[in-house]
Amino acid sequence: MKQLICLFCSFVLSLSLCSCKKDYTHAIYNINIFTECIYNQSVGNEWEETFKMDDKSISNNEQIILPLDVTATKTIVITIREKDKYSDVSSKEITINLKNAETKTTFLTIRENNGRYKGNEAKWKVTISVELIKKIERDDYLKIE
Repeated sequence: MKQLICLFCSFVLSLSLCSCKKDYTHAIYNINIFTECIYNQSVGNEWEETFKMDDKSISNNEQIILPLDVTATKTIVITIREKDKYSDVSSKEITINLKNAETKTTFLTIRENNGRYKGNEAKWKVTISVELIKKIERDDYLKIE
């Protein structure tokens, strides 16, 4: 009888522990973007920076919700454009690992293609980091959608 009671108690305890396990399916991530013009050899003074993930614009300190996948990586397209009559542009893709809350740095070079400064360059340093803010349970995520 004692063994039966112990078996029953073990069963009840295991059920209660299983019901406490959270079903996290998504997470809130914070995207940090830092840009710096390292040098500019008379290429221009007005610049436009754009960043896209999954064809959607993102900006510095933006919070996004993504599936919580241990192998998840995201590609971010960086574009820096010198704004004038003949805009000069440079684009680059970087891939960020969400699981590891990665930080990546890359460099873009923009070359002047017209005018008396043709051939001159500007070099930009771009650092992007992803930080996991909070995991979201399946039921809570369904309420957000």
